[in-house]
Amino acid sequence: MSTLDKQTPNQLIGLDKDRTFKDTKSVTFALNAIKDSHDGGSPEYQSEPGNLQVDFLPSGYTLIGHIYGQDNEIYLFSTDGLSSEIGVFKQDFYQILVNADLNFSLDYPITGEYRVRFGCDRVIYWNDYLNRDRWFNRDKPEQFMTGGMFDPDKFDFNPAVTIPNIDLIEVIESGGNLQVGSYYFQLEYLDSGRNVVYKSDITPQTVIYDESQNAAYPTIDGAVNYPQFDASAGGVPPTNKSIHLQFTNVDTTFRFIRMKVGYQVTANQVMQAHIVGELIPITSSTIDWIYVGFNPNSGDSLLDYTEMVIPQFSYSASYVMEQVQNRLVRANLKEVNRDYAEYQVHASSVTTNWVAEESPTNLVELGNPKDPRTYWYKTNFCGDEVYALGIQYLHTDGTWSPAFHIPGRESTGLDTVLLTVVANGASPSGTQVWESDVEHLGLTIGQTVEKWKVFNTALVSSSQVATHPYSYKGVFGYYEADFNYPDIRDCENNLIWGPDIDTSDKVRFHKFPDRRLIPHLNDEDYIVQLGVEFTVPAYPNSDIVGHRFCHITRDEFNRTVTDSGWVANTYQDFDFGSSTYFLTLNARYGSELDNDIHPDGNREIVRFESPEVLFNSRLTNTSYLKVNEIYQHHSNIIEFADAVIDMTVNSFAVYSAIHYIDSISHQDATRTNYNIERSLLLEAGSTMPASTLGIEIRSRDFLTGDNVIQLSFPFEDLNTTFPLVGNNTSLTDVGDDGEFTFNNTYTYKKVVRNVYTNFLILPYQYIHFNPVYGPGVSEFYGGDTLITNMTTLRLAEISQEGYGDANNIATIWQSLHQDLHWVESDLASSLRYGGLDEPFNYFRKGDADLEFLHHFWNGDSGDLSIQPADTWIPEYYKLNVDYNLQDNEQSKVSLASDYDYCSSCQGLFTNRIVFSPVSFDEENVDLYRTTLVNDYIDMPGHRGAITGLKYRNNRLIVHCEDATFILQPNPQVIATDQSQAYLTTGDFLSIPPQELIQTDIGYAGCQNKQHQADSPRGHHWLDQRRGQIFTYDSQLSEISNIGLGQWFKENLPSETQRAVWDFNHEKYPFRNTTSDWGVGCIMYYDPRFKRLIISKTDYLPIGQVEDPVSGLYWNSAVNLWQVYDSFGVVTLTPVFSNFQRFENKSWTISFDFQRWISWHSYIPYQAFSDDYNFYSLSKVNLQPDYIYKHLEKTRYQDFYTTKYDFIVEYMVFDLGSDRLTGLHYQGYTYLWNTASDSWLQQDSTFDRLVAYNGNQSTGLQTLTLQNQVTNPYLNNKILAGTKYVVKTNQDYKISGLFDMSTGQPVNTKGWNLRRLHGGYIDQVVNTPNINLVKPQYQWSALWDKYVVVRFHFKPVEDYKKILILTETQEQISVR
Repeated sequence: MSTLDKQTPNQLIGLDKDRTFKDTKSVTFALNAIKDSHDGGSPEYQSEPGNLQVDFLPSGYTLIGHIYGQDNEIYLFSTDGLSSEIGVFKQDFYQILVNADLNFSLDYPITGEYRVRFGCDRVIYWNDYLNRDRWFNRDKPEQFMTGGMFDPDKFDFNPAVTIPNIDLIEVIESGGNLQVGSYYFQLEYLDSGRNVVYKSDITPQTVIYDESQNAAYPTIDGAVNYPQFDASAGGVPPTNKSIHLQFTNVDTTFRFIRMKVGYQVTANQVMQAHIVGELIPITSSTIDWIYVGFNPNSGDSLLDYTEMVIPQFSYSASYVMEQVQNRLVRANLKEVNRDYAEYQVHASSVTTNWVAEESPTNLVELGNPKDPRTYWYKTNFCGDEVYALGIQYLHTDGTWSPAFHIPGRESTGLDTVLLTVVANGASPSGTQVWESDVEHLGLTIGQTVEKWKVFNTALVSSSQVATHPYSYKGVFGYYEADFNYPDIRDCENNLIWGPDIDTSDKVRFHKFPDRRLIPHLNDEDYIVQLGVEFTVPAYPNSDIVGHRFCHITRDEFNRTVTDSGWVANTYQDFDFGSSTYFLTLNARYGSELDNDIHPDGNREIVRFESPEVLFNSRLTNTSYLKVNEIYQHHSNIIEFADAVIDMTVNSFAVYSAIHYIDSISHQDATRTNYNIERSLLLEAGSTMPASTLGIEIRSRDFLTGDNVIQLSFPFEDLNTTFPLVGNNTSLTDVGDDGEFTFNNTYTYKKVVRNVYTNFLILPYQYIHFNPVYGPGVSEFYGGDTLITNMTTLRLAEISQEGYGDANNIATIWQSLHQDLHWVESDLASSLRYGGLDEPFNYFRKGDADLEFLHHFWNGDSGDLSIQPADTWIPEYYKLNVDYNLQDNEQSKVSLASDYDYCSSCQGLFTNRIVFSPVSFDEENVDLYRTTLVNDYIDMPGHRGAITGLKYRNNRLIVHCEDATFILQPNPQVIATDQSQAYLTTGDFLSIPPQELIQTDIGYAGCQNKQHQADSPRGHHWLDQRRGQIFTYDSQLSEISNIGLGQWFKENLPSETQRAVWDFNHEKYPFRNTTSDWGVGCIMYYDPRFKRLIISKTDYLPIGQVEDPVSGLYWNSAVNLWQVYDSFGVVTLTPVFSNFQRFENKSWTISFDFQRWISWHSYIPYQAFSDDYNFYSLSKVNLQPDYIYKHLEKTRYQDFYTTKYDFIVEYMVFDLGSDRLTGLHYQGYTYLWNTASDSWLQQDSTFDRLVAYNGNQSTGLQTLTLQNQVTNPYLNNKILAGTKYVVKTNQDYKISGLFDMSTGQPVNTKGWNLRRLHGGYIDQVVNTPNINLVKPQYQWSALWDKYVVVRFHFKPVEDYKKILILTETQEQISVR
């Protein structure tokens, strides 16, 4: 065989392991190498400057996060496990800002944002996913203190607060400028920076009318505002009234109270709002405040009412945050995780009774609908109605729980006794029921039904009726739905409904007593409201400090009482034919008249009056009438209106009389329920043709219309007694004290329906505004109706036939003012209004003669005559709907019907992004900390949790665990048929997210917020799960594929996480670098040499077992690695530095945005950069608090006080077979001279070398620089383990390289040998297969198609080594 000499030069450019055989520019391994220098202009491989400790955190503290501010300031977050610290690091100096108990944890790294407010306030915002999101104003630290000490609660975005009580003390008759209508209030706490830290619910309404509350009761009514309404139509100017509120239990840790006011003053329930500009200083826990009206001159400003209604949604923590166009965007959110199963168990143990109490009908006192305080404290629960009651719990941090269902009482034998249906003419026993009472249920004679389904089974248990106000208490009526309690269980498989409820039980609600048991009107002087007494046992946990009660909103689908009002009879007049019925006042004159001529009438047709009918002309959905109580009304002829003969027309005498009701008495009704066949409206003075109901219906009331109802069975108990007006031949004066009585029945319109079928998801409204603190007994009147007066005025033509002479008929014109028709309604009919002029005025008891007479009478009290019919003006029935009882506060939600009480994901919104309103730096209020309930979007859930946000080039990059998305914050969009063109500004984050690369399994994901970094070259992240690294600027690039694609796929995924999953089938919990047992990656940027650097902390367990016996086992119960003996006893709790139990798989690598350059021996757990340098902290040497500055030119290859190798390895490849005969490289060695501030050139070479191919190796050879002066021929000496290097003009030459191997493999990645190197290295010489002292005759040349050369350099001195060019000398085989 003959050979030829060949030289192969190699100018090295970067790492490449993806090709088996490399070109002459590729590096196969480099350690502690860079391709830049402090002087610039050096793209060659050279040794890396080391790092130097420049400052330190407090002893024992570990850095868990950092935020770059400005002007090279970096805010550092650290903890020693007990205390927490925030400091600022600038120009190698660390300054403590805060040291307090902020509950920082090594297991929860911190990231955040920085901005400047007011031009000089430096503010940081941060999150750690453990504590609430927090903030700090560096320039106003006193805002975060209480008593001179830092208060952790004050750092919270939404700090824990003490909920204030808000009470309406009175409406003052002076001092203000308020329009008539309703007013609502909301209290906000502001901190000293005037940031909103809490806003209350919206209070109940406060009604304002124009009359004084001290005026005569009948003269107090509602009004509308001028000039929207002319004075003739009821318009009035603003009143002088003001509203006195009192705040108690005020949290004095805050600085100000700010009030927001909602108001309805346009008579259409349109809500307006404004902010009160004058802040209320918090100087005491009790504050009185008087609202005087909207005053822009005092700083008041208009507000969109939705800002009051939409609550601040307080997510307790977020995982990542980012500033986007003056908004703070947060993602991957969570709420406080609470065991709500125990809350429902507790709610099921709350017991209830109904209570009732009188209020005056003719005084402006609490309970009366004209007292503004009634709307706050004494509204009524509708009788005989079914309510779904609930309870909310107040937590120590000031937040409310969802609402929880309070079950109704269990049934007794009295509720479930079976009643047999009998004929209507029978005399039923205690176990029988008339057919008429159950016709609405579809039952017939002989069938049976449980009593509670027909009658209200509420009971009175106690009463006080000795002196007014009377009061009562009792047991709710029984009510069960036709659906069962759902099978919902806690983590211990117990039903959440408590021990006394099973899934076979029907859902139970609360049925209030009907007004047969507790009349709503005791006599003409007292109305009776219904309320609830609650008994609350001890709270289920110490986090609960208070509670409040609520009920599901009783909307049109969830009510059984659809209207309440009064039923009166009609009568049949055979003078007009037997098929004609008349609607008149209540009956006819002369109860003794011949029934054959004037019978009482067929009472299957009755009339019904209610506020809904009179004021809204509305007929509610109804199935049947429920009769409560019969009220006998007593009427006197008013004093000025003597009844006299006015005229005689064709032998008909015409008389007139005017009445008003002055008293009532009541009695029990005979029957309870009447089935409804038809229900229609009939206008005053009109006729309903026979084709409608089969009978002609005429209204002889010319002022007020009615609701005509046709029943299946005649209505009973409608008897009427009128005074006799004449005898058989003549009519005589009735006189001033003439009286008539008539029976009206207070009646409910009801419907047969299932209510609250979706009770688990329906909204609640509160029963009382202020919380109750502590368990115990409390009662509240906080229903959804008023007991309100419904005044009517009627004018009717009545015929009376004289005795003995059928032709002697008198026509009586009778008018009647009814002012004792009290009803339960949400319409504020007691505050009806009218104007000064026709047709807008109405009659009020106590009005002057002319105000009343103008409707239909001529003359005065001594000479009355009826006006012509075409001049009659109907009574004006008009309500200012702003006074109606309303629910304008935020709905209280219950838990979702599919809520999993045992899921660890409850309270987690891992795919949600929320954003603040736009917040400008000069604003007084920092809106970054505000999140409105609807300001969010949800990312697709199939790509895992959100792990990162980055705003770049008007795009929001959103990292999820398995993919990355792009969002357009404010797209300019116009839709076309084919696509979208971007033209006009759209809503924030309104365009659906776009996945960067769509695949079935995901692509370019990111599993941890530590796995991201930014540089001028783009945004960078790693997908550790898939072993990929990406950069995005305007497009996506997979930079891991640049020479190291396969290496990253093998080495980027975590060995620790994989091992725990393989053996324990669990996720390893400590997936960050700051934890004591933490593993993971960090990315950071070197601004000096423009490198992207990745450091991975990872360990491979050795001897791991699946069960805790005989080996290393991950014990997830205590979150520790433990070593067990054969008996399952723990013998050791090792640490990661225990090389016998863990193989260190950690490394650091750098990228210069063209190629991957080198691995590095420093493996920090945290690193950060300023504008010039990067810094790191390491757990090496057990000094996690030392801050090291990198690229220190006086310390080369020295990291954390330990010297490491500088290594460069390259491959030479040829298609032919070559024999390595020598090496030749060009390079320089320098030492920094501080005195001269310059580099001094040194004579030094690489100090070790190994060359190898697939099965041969020189072994690790020591290189010694030959002294050409003292021994110029030393290089000719061939030694086994040492090679002499000849230097000529910066050329270094090495020869005498032979194979010293004795077996294969010649290299190893084995941990036992690799760990001896110290620090990261990919492989080492497999010394058991190398013999550096074998006989020379056994030496052989290195023959192959390639050879790999690895240089080592680790001098004692801090030399900088530069490698410019390498060259191999080979002999080519002739073959």
